[in-house]
Amino acid sequence: MSHLTQTVQVVLVFDNASAFDQHFSDLSQIEPRLTQALQDFGPWQSLQGYNTPNHLGLANDTQHITMQRFDEQMQLGGFADVLANPLITNGNPGLAKAVLEHQRAFLIEVGPGSVPGFAAALAQSGIADALGGMDTAEMGLSDDQAGYENRLLLAQSLTSAMIREMAPSAVHWVQSQQIFDAAAFNSLVAEGFSLPLYCGPFLYGGEQMPDGSVKVGIRALGSQNLLGKTVIFAPDVQDWSQSYMQVLAFIAYCRSIGRLLGDGETMASDAADATVVRVSHKNDIPQLPDGYIELSVDGRSNAEASSGKVLRADEAKLNAAARGSRDQLNQPKRARGGLLARLFGSKK
Repeated sequence: MSHLTQTVQVVLVFDNASAFDQHFSDLSQIEPRLTQALQDFGPWQSLQGYNTPNHLGLANDTQHITMQRFDEQMQLGGFADVLANPLITNGNPGLAKAVLEHQRAFLIEVGPGSVPGFAAALAQSGIADALGGMDTAEMGLSDDQAGYENRLLLAQSLTSAMIREMAPSAVHWVQSQQIFDAAAFNSLVAEGFSLPLYCGPFLYGGEQMPDGSVKVGIRALGSQNLLGKTVIFAPDVQDWSQSYMQVLAFIAYCRSIGRLLGDGETMASDAADATVVRVSHKNDIPQLPDGYIELSVDGRSNAEASSGKVLRADEAKLNAAARGSRDQLNQPKRARGGLLARLFGSKK
């Protein structure tokens, strides 16, 4: 999966230029205050050749962290996808305004490999193919899925630490193209693994029906990073938030049982009024060359489908998967060092 070589990016934007300039005058002052955020993610070394007053870098054998302050507005093109989301522009225009009018910014990146940019560059160069199709994770050029999700947790821990230093006007979580205020972000990550953070809802296909209802679908941006395929809920007259919650339940269910549900399978909870959801695997969107999974309302009530072959979610396992404590889909691989560690020996 291509995301295994990508950095996890978070952008904090600020509207108070003078306070920002004073607070972040030299990023070397920030490093000692990150100890708590980093303590659960292994020992770190400072990237001395990388560090400047505007840049801070840390690394261990398998991953690296870089931070950069921007003393001017970042290019708005980098926010184009998130600003195209009607749930943000219409539902929370204050956050969209904070992005459009920000004066300063702070970029956090967490990537695979011990040297910034090195792993991604080698992975993109085709070196794995040149060496006989070796696994980039085995070469240290990327993480396995467990390592990638560890980077998600690390990025959110660092973001919360920076929020404690100085509350931003908005937080752009790039992996799922979402924007939050500081309080909402901290609430989402309070318990660690957070499906709603990693899978951002994006409305599509809005259609006014003759009875006045609106049929709308949901794309779960970032869901491909958890399942390998994007998950979409087909346009339906049910409230979009219900479709979104069913997408999250589907992702948690697949992770809890260790496989993707197949084309034509159906699932539902044990609740008497639960909606039966049908799974379809499709390949008709050119922008999604690996295909995608479309969920839709099956049309039968849970009671009507009780005698049929409908998969039932085990509540305890489903909740564990939603919290990140159960993932049968991506079993962790054996421990390994990064490419540089394997070539030159682990750092002490």
